[in-house]
Amino acid sequence: MLVIVDGAAFGPEMGKVSRYLKQSKKDCTLYAPESFEYLILKAGIINVPEDIIDETYKYADSCKYLSWEEFYTSYLVEVSSGTVYKYNKSSLGEAYKTAGTIKRIIGVLPEQIRPGKDD
Repeated sequence: MLVIVDGAAFGPEMGKVSRYLKQSKKDCTLYAPESFEYLILKAGIINVPEDIIDETYKYADSCKYLSWEEFYTSYLVEVSSGTVYKYNKSSLGEAYKTAGTIKRIIGVLPEQIRPGKDD
């Protein structure tokens, strides 16, 4: 089983879940990227400069954003405004649910956890 969690939000729960998985002996892999917004931006669904992802520390002003997750969300909302990919954290738009978009997001997952061709 693969479980993808929002690393920024899930971090405080990681210890409890890790202990549970170890005790239950369940075959589970947890992947915790910074945030879902990070995956969207990294997937190149919306054209953004690579350094936004590679050098986030240059852009995520800690006076304005409490976390990189907040920065990625704000940035994604801004750059997707007026497009079919208009981003809203509370409701994922249909453009994000297409096979092509999902394939691009899967493409940025670490190779060892990507689903195979037959999955």
